[in-house]
Amino acid sequence: FKEVIGQEHVTTTLKNAIAAKNWSHAYLFSGPRGVGKTSTARILAKSLNCQNPIEGEPCENCFNCKSVITGNMIDLIEIDAASHRKIEDIRDLKDSAQYLPNSGKYKVYIIDEAHGLTKFAAEALLKLLEEPPSQVIIILATTEIQSLPPTIVSRCQRFDFRRISNNNLTEHLAKICKTENISATQESLELISKVSTGSLRDAENILEQISVQFNSLLTEENVSSSLGLIDETISLKIASSLLNGDTSLVLQDIHSLIDLGVDPLEIQKQILSSLRAIALTKVGETNILIQSEDLIKKSSDISKKFSLNTIVKTTNELSKHEIISGEHPPISLEIALINVIIKNKNSVTQKTNVASTTKL
Repeated sequence: FKEVIGQEHVTTTLKNAIAAKNWSHAYLFSGPRGVGKTSTARILAKSLNCQNPIEGEPCENCFNCKSVITGNMIDLIEIDAASHRKIEDIRDLKDSAQYLPNSGKYKVYIIDEAHGLTKFAAEALLKLLEEPPSQVIIILATTEIQSLPPTIVSRCQRFDFRRISNNNLTEHLAKICKTENISATQESLELISKVSTGSLRDAENILEQISVQFNSLLTEENVSSSLGLIDETISLKIASSLLNGDTSLVLQDIHSLIDLGVDPLEIQKQILSSLRAIALTKVGETNILIQSEDLIKKSSDISKKFSLNTIVKTTNELSKHEIISGEHPPISLEIALINVIIKNKNSVTQKTNVASTTKL
């Protein structure tokens, strides 16, 4: 459990429950993808079947622990509900649950992507949750808890997994780099953490991909070029031109990025990110931003030139448009940006007309 990153509120509770021998027959792990739900479920299964648990932690050395580690544990059954979602699949599960464990103390069923179950499959699972065999533990994992029937949620002990903080991700990546002899700058690891949006799995995959691509030498420039990211100074400049209604400058800048191979959808995301930074500095919430002091100052300088209403309206309008990834020429992005500028100008014209009418 101590190896799970950023989910102490979950792992501490589970570890204490194992130590006190006071666990539930059914668990529900919900949260974003890649934050450790399935990994924690496997650790829980290992702890429940460990022959020599140590203060709630698996010993890692007994037969059952080694079987889980190697993926040979007969009493640990993992089911992907995205592909095994029918009532027949759950009926098979119910039938096998009636048999005693082979080598472990419990048969542990991990049902991943549980929200993928059909209505009838969920009803069949509910019956098993209502009257589970004493030797069975069921762990559901889902990224869409709102799609699960309330009756199933109420039968489980629920744990909500959080997005992992950028600091925790960066520290974890630094440890991997040290172990794997990867040379990485702090800025490059922080950038990987940022684009991973709280997903440990995504962060590890990106680190592996870029370390292979650049022979274990990571810099901020390497990460940016590999992921097709935009220099935030450029996206701030585009956001400022967009707020200012400068169509020509906006189109020139996005085409300079397109020529460098940046995806149109990524350009939209980066402009929205810059608009968010401008809005947050406008209301004085700079502590929320994960940016350098220089970028925060630039965002603040831009925010002083425009009203909060204009910034928010521009952000909302741009976010409504669906940009086609990989499109060339980037027609959907061009039209979206032009539309935003037109609506902003129309809004200003309407206000001017209203003001003139009021004076008359």
